[in-house]
Amino acid sequence: MTMAKEGSGSEPPTKRKRKSEHGVYSYQERRQLEQSPFFYYQDHSRNQDDTPFHPLVQAIGTSPNFVIKLHAILLRSELDRIICWLPHGRAWKIVDTTLFEKNVLPTYFKQSSVASFYRQANGWGFRRIRKGSKEERGSFYNERFLRAMPFLVKKMKRIGGAKMVEDSNISHEPQLSAISKLLPVPGGLDQRSLDFLVLSSINQVVQEEGSTAKMPFIEDIEQKLIEQANLRMLAKASVPNSYSLKLDPSRMLIPQVNH
Repeated sequence: MTMAKEGSGSEPPTKRKRKSEHGVYSYQERRQLEQSPFFYYQDHSRNQDDTPFHPLVQAIGTSPNFVIKLHAILLRSELDRIICWLPHGRAWKIVDTTLFEKNVLPTYFKQSSVASFYRQANGWGFRRIRKGSKEERGSFYNERFLRAMPFLVKKMKRIGGAKMVEDSNISHEPQLSAISKLLPVPGGLDQRSLDFLVLSSINQVVQEEGSTAKMPFIEDIEQKLIEQANLRMLAKASVPNSYSLKLDPSRMLIPQVNH
């Protein structure tokens, strides 16, 4: 069986130019059709974070974008009865639209209806699963939106509309459960990671201040990360606990916003 890996195929991906209904040109990748279960789907579950010390929110004092907020929401296990990851970790689904509109949308987003939320998701390149099991139908996926791998969204861009590439054809819809059996997605985000701390911080500030909340100053996150790095370095080097390793917070690559 041929697996569709990133950059796989006998020929490099090419792009074609297409004019949208609004008169704006967009580009679509033309990929080689692979065998089931991938078809046109490209797997990113083996990717590594190229910039592990660059936070998901690129500047303190700015608002997290749609996909970062969505990752933060899906981190909250108490919301699983409303919105959750599918078991394979490659797609998410709104389980209860009424509670989503009442309890989640007003807190995190300016949209007032699930329909507008779905349009926003389409604008970020999410595609709806239209066949498969009952559990999967109606869920949404993006190749770079995987459970426990939020760093992938650093390479996601808003495309401005629901423009689908070739794999939007229902006959070539990727079989995500089968793909995850071959290439499993991590079960959960490491709570010691910077991404976990940033997403948790976003959840806290959004619940306190609402959908227009800005990314908080995160000296506490920096300090937690430094403390964790100290402990790991101490354990690795077998240094006595009385010996203190000091890391310079100014070297953390967390940009500031000039007001």
